[in-house]
Amino acid sequence: MVRNTLKYVADKDRKNFANDLKTIYHAPDEETAHRNMLTVSEKWDKKYPGAMARWEANWNVKCHQSHVQVLRNRQKGDLHNKRH
Repeated sequence: MVRNTLKYVADKDRKNFANDLKTIYHAPDEETAHRNMLTVSEKWDKKYPGAMARWEANWNVKCHQSHVQVLRNRQKGDLHNKRH
């Protein structure tokens, strides 16, 4: 989704925009991630209207997928710890 978002952003702004996106997907919890998404949208929407539209439209889907991935990673970790 990051690459898809960045295709709407000019080369000169990509690094800063990408760093702002990291605040979303590196957030410690869903609430912080959502707040960060709104902040990023507000910051960049005037210059790149609609660039964050997919993030906003798919927020519940992305959160669900992230939660499933966290659970999978925990299960893998549990399996790894049981083997050693």
